[in-house]
Amino acid sequence: MKKAFDMSDLGLLCFYLGVEVRQDASGIALRQTHYAKLILELSGMMGCNKAQMKKAFDMSDLGLLCFYLGVEVRQDASGIALRQTHYAKHILELGGMMGCNPAHTPMEEWLKLSWDSTAEEVNTTYYWRLIRSLRYLVHTRPDLAFAIRYVSLFMERPTMEHLQDVKRILRYVVGTLDYGLHYGRAPNKARFVGYCDSDLADDVDTSKSTIGTMFFLDDCLVGWQSLKQKGVALSSCETEYIATTTIATQALWLSRMLAELLGRKVDVVELKVDNKSALALAKNPIFHERSKHIRIKYHFIRDCLEDGSIKASHIATTDQLADILTKSLGKTKFQEMRERIGLQQITCILLCCNLLFRLLSLVDAIHIKTPFVLFQWMGMNALIVYVLAASCL
Repeated sequence: MKKAFDMSDLGLLCFYLGVEVRQDASGIALRQTHYAKLILELSGMMGCNKAQMKKAFDMSDLGLLCFYLGVEVRQDASGIALRQTHYAKHILELGGMMGCNPAHTPMEEWLKLSWDSTAEEVNTTYYWRLIRSLRYLVHTRPDLAFAIRYVSLFMERPTMEHLQDVKRILRYVVGTLDYGLHYGRAPNKARFVGYCDSDLADDVDTSKSTIGTMFFLDDCLVGWQSLKQKGVALSSCETEYIATTTIATQALWLSRMLAELLGRKVDVVELKVDNKSALALAKNPIFHERSKHIRIKYHFIRDCLEDGSIKASHIATTDQLADILTKSLGKTKFQEMRERIGLQQITCILLCCNLLFRLLSLVDAIHIKTPFVLFQWMGMNALIVYVLAASCL
């Protein structure tokens, strides 16, 4: 390779993408100390505890998790709260929208955009950066899922019209910076409930429909998705039928994963569908004339209903919570749905958690056991943050 390329031999690999590598005759050892924190659920299933791990590994116990990969975490007796306020502020700075007037919804009601926009084209790289940053925000903000997916369709040739709608999303984020999800303690007999909905031919360029799915563990939202169907549906019954099959596959996977975590069998997942025709088509294969053109894989839901691995029932359109993932809603309807899916304003999150972890890592690195050296090193504010945060852990 040295003959073909101008390169230098740096010896054995010792560091790559934040991972420290040690190679010797006994083998290869890998560890991440600066770019990742080790998160463990110490339970009986793992057969280990903190004391045993400290004997086997050189590690520090930083207490309860309060910050991880941009997600702020609050843990108390009532449950766990997640939000991304600090990360959202970085996105607003990137878009130059700090201090702008907030919007009540991320999109205008019944907004329709097209690839064939005649507006002036904008910088593609800048548009990509905004969209990709916003996508990560969806991890704790299901209210943004549909709007961000919709503007992501125009990343190939974005125009000023598309960028204005992205800035509308940022304006909504400004007014909801402290919003996040709260997970209360679930009872022993926790069960999954899934909601699925679709919007027929909402894409003006391809006539494809949008599917929205949500999963609740009791009253806690644990999974959501907004995606475009791969094919064109001929009716609302067909698109709802396809959506039901799509959510059925996810429901089975989630049910099995929960059973493995709990170590016992869990209740059957119940799906909530607001289209009676789609339910009849799934439960009664006699309707051959209306379903013979549907691809075979979408009939998977019939087997699930027959063997009892999944239940499906009708729900009123006004109670269909997945509606927020399929279309842009008006202010009143949107805020109602946002509250019903469990999104709320999260307060009293530990401040400056990222700084805290850096300070703790610094103290651990120089083997100093007292925090008072931080007063000399980082100033009084850093010491106050350290003491306040440590008292809450």
